[in-house]
Amino acid sequence: MLWWPQSWTTWIAIVALAVLLFGAALQVRTGETNAGAVTAGVASFFLSLIAAAITGAVVAWIGSLRALAAVWVAQPGPIVAAMWLIGLSMAIICATPLYTRASFDGLFIGHGFCWVAMSIVLAAILPGGAYLALVPSIAFALCMLLRSTLDLSAAACVMITSIVTAMLWFPITLAFYDLIGRPSLGVIATAVALIATTFTPAVAANSAMRRASVAAMNVTVVVCVGMQLLLPAYNPESPRAIDVEYVDDNGNPVWLVDGVTPQLRAVAHFLLAPRDMFPWAPSRVHAFSAPAPRLPIPAPELSVVSDDRQPHGRHLMLQVRSARGAERISLIFHTPDLLFVRVNGVRLPQQPPKFRSILAAGWHSVSVRGAQQAQVEIMLRRDQPIDAIASDTTFDLPPEAVPIVRARDDSIAVPTGTGDAVIVRRRMRL
Repeated sequence: MLWWPQSWTTWIAIVALAVLLFGAALQVRTGETNAGAVTAGVASFFLSLIAAAITGAVVAWIGSLRALAAVWVAQPGPIVAAMWLIGLSMAIICATPLYTRASFDGLFIGHGFCWVAMSIVLAAILPGGAYLALVPSIAFALCMLLRSTLDLSAAACVMITSIVTAMLWFPITLAFYDLIGRPSLGVIATAVALIATTFTPAVAANSAMRRASVAAMNVTVVVCVGMQLLLPAYNPESPRAIDVEYVDDNGNPVWLVDGVTPQLRAVAHFLLAPRDMFPWAPSRVHAFSAPAPRLPIPAPELSVVSDDRQPHGRHLMLQVRSARGAERISLIFHTPDLLFVRVNGVRLPQQPPKFRSILAAGWHSVSVRGAQQAQVEIMLRRDQPIDAIASDTTFDLPPEAVPIVRARDDSIAVPTGTGDAVIVRRRMRL
């Protein structure tokens, strides 16, 4: 079956490709470039992205050594600036050795082909974001056409393509760290290298400017990383996020925090929480637990209202109730053959095809807020046992938590999200 473009963005990308091919053919005909030079331009494009991604990831890791596992730090300016400089310098460094073989036209056409290919791919998998590559592709195609027909200068070509691309990509790149945090640092370096491919064909030609600019960028990167290592990861205006929870897990009470500091270790013996505390998690949960006193807190009640067992399935009706009037009750259960779940007679909506569960395979979760009891109906394809965990949650802490909370406050940390909580769990096999 022949591939047929369906969206208007794909059609425009194909037109841009045709125009770029026409301009490239004219340049080849006049001897300004050749197929080998264009191939070198393509190689320069991909080498720039790969080098920026690898270098950015390594430098980001070095710059985050003091911040440990912090996703966002209080003052990220130096390390973000380092990522921008790495993207620029890597693109220039990768284009330089290929310039002698490809010259300006080979590099420019090769980079243009890569932008067009990226626009076609984005039009197919991410139509809403295709303009990010489509508009630069159009600029490359028009500049190549004007250069091959009207002898547009190399400086004008890179000015047009770089300005157009920067207007689209700079606002997005500037927001990456605020949106994603530390994982975005390598992405920032790669994105800047991508933008830089619009002007590196001209910069690579000027050896004096190239050497001075690359040397200055590399020295500045080192200075920025040093500054980032000297700056504290948190301050009162940008504190660390740490929630304190009292968790009674089937009669085993612990203090649970999602981050540990020297102040917290001084008041309790916090260690990485055992894996079986979160059997529903797809990967190891990096929370820390310490022994806690046993408090007279009523446990949630899980009772079987009805249990219809048949060879072709199992129909189970459960009643979950909070004996202490908690604000939230939950039921987490494991079964690989679930047909559907109803809560208080309402069937939960079917998840869309692209939905990705945050639970491990076979685990399911039901949570009810604002009610102290709920009826959960579970229908299975086969008659098989169910591992269930009933829990209830209140969003406060007992007086015994005062030393833990004080140590958290002294750590320049605050609760986030739902905040501190008391959680009582009971595990059952049904």
